[in-house]
Amino acid sequence: QLAWLPLAIVIGGMLSVPVAPWLTSSIDKKNAALAAGAGFALLITLPYNLRLLGWMPPNGDAMLLPLLVANNVLAYTCLYVSHGLAGSMMADVADEYELATGKRQEGVFFSSQSFAFKATFGLGTFFAGIAIDLIEFPGQAAVNAVPAEAIFGLGMIAGPAICLVQLLAVAVMSAYPINAARYHLIRQELNARATQATVAGMRAQAEVGV
Repeated sequence: QLAWLPLAIVIGGMLSVPVAPWLTSSIDKKNAALAAGAGFALLITLPYNLRLLGWMPPNGDAMLLPLLVANNVLAYTCLYVSHGLAGSMMADVADEYELATGKRQEGVFFSSQSFAFKATFGLGTFFAGIAIDLIEFPGQAAVNAVPAEAIFGLGMIAGPAICLVQLLAVAVMSAYPINAARYHLIRQELNARATQATVAGMRAQAEVGV
């Protein structure tokens, strides 16, 4: 049964390939990234939140696994869409930087993004360990020997707490200033500069030839 859960992640990744461009063309890249990020925050924590509310099928119910797999497919579709759009948005930032300074710095921007991903993973692992200690979750206990209070605490972390952190990240991303109209103007200006540079180069070559 556990093998179905990573399979759902793979399916979500495959679905994100057609979903991302469709979503971007429908509601703009920034709004698509915000919607996908919020969707992941809500969906990835949904089973835990519903269990805390008593609205999920009990363990052993035949519907539990299909619901978890379906939810994971949707959640990871949102995750991969948001990650893909984050890279595209970073490329737009590089274009805006070139417009402002005349320099291309994709390497700096994307290396910073890569570092942020790695730092987030490391810090997440660190804080997860602290959270496990705070709820006094036993390290070497059989499944049926874990105290109910520890299980409840784990559900609060995996559900409401993680959801709030994810939504906070989406709120921060909402400050991203480049929309479709702004990017169109940036590309127009950069293309005009490139055309002027090309014309100037051709004139210089012609003068040298003369």
